[in-house]
Amino acid sequence: PRGHHQGLASLVFTSGTTGTPKGVQLSHANLAAVTAAIASSFEFEPEGEREVFLAGLPLYYTYGRSVVFLAAALGGELVFTSRALTPGRMLGLTREQRVTHLSLVPFQALALLRRPDFRASELPSLRRITIAGGALPPASLGALEARFPGAVFAMYGLTEAATRLTCLHPRERAGRPGSCGRAIAGVELAVAGEDGVHLPPGEEGEVLARGPNVSAGYFGDLAGTAELFRAGWLATGDLGVLDAEGYLTISGRLKDLIKCMGERISGKSIEDVVLEQPGVLEAAAIGVPDPERGEAVVLFVVANAPLDQAALHAALRAEISTRLGRSRVPLRIHA
Repeated sequence: PRGHHQGLASLVFTSGTTGTPKGVQLSHANLAAVTAAIASSFEFEPEGEREVFLAGLPLYYTYGRSVVFLAAALGGELVFTSRALTPGRMLGLTREQRVTHLSLVPFQALALLRRPDFRASELPSLRRITIAGGALPPASLGALEARFPGAVFAMYGLTEAATRLTCLHPRERAGRPGSCGRAIAGVELAVAGEDGVHLPPGEEGEVLARGPNVSAGYFGDLAGTAELFRAGWLATGDLGVLDAEGYLTISGRLKDLIKCMGERISGKSIEDVVLEQPGVLEAAAIGVPDPERGEAVVLFVVANAPLDQAALHAALRAEISTRLGRSRVPLRIHA
């Protein structure tokens, strides 16, 4: 029927931008637009080589489903498994099925990087690796690129945008550390200050977006939908900087900012430094109430082996102080 493509295709519950689960309404038009834009970002050839996608992410997750839609739109092959997809199983399927396109979230990429058999010579069919669903630490992203030159695509998005807003092609990465790329086809990006006014290139603010892939809002929640938009723009809740060429770098989450001694500190900036240190697997920096500071930085660290706690704490504090300044040094470290 006329207008059917605008009808509700998917109702996805997420708390990514709001803190409490809300039902994101995605129309057929939203999904069609984002699938076409993602395909364009990867520059698939109409009569190109055989494409094989591994469905390695949950299908209740918009990123996981976007892989299925992309494979269908391109007439590619899709590899499913009913078994738990451990890093070893993922590599085995990639070899056995000659997978060409691997879509990963950061924790999967980190797990694969720890395996000596995760290298181009072991996986000759693999032509593209997508990283989305969170930022991979710069050092780890560099290690991934070193193993698979010209194959790593960094992407950014959220459920309310049918999973994708930007893409950074491998050839664009040089000189843009930490960038997640430019807007995909049909999407416009802006950065706004606390007053809602759009900011010039190079200034940090909340990332705003609009385009045919953006949801109409939350199911049965007019108030939540009203909060989601700023004068017609989707308010992502992420902090970022757009450069003069339109490349976006995400610097943190508005709700995750730590207000210490009058400064707004991004926990992500601290975590990125910590994750580059030898032996560190995971890190989380949070703000806790403090009578003198307002909020104090507290750091949680997971190491890959038993370490000398005092030495680790001293090394982390020194590195954070050198790289970011004394105000970012954690009051306490739990490892």
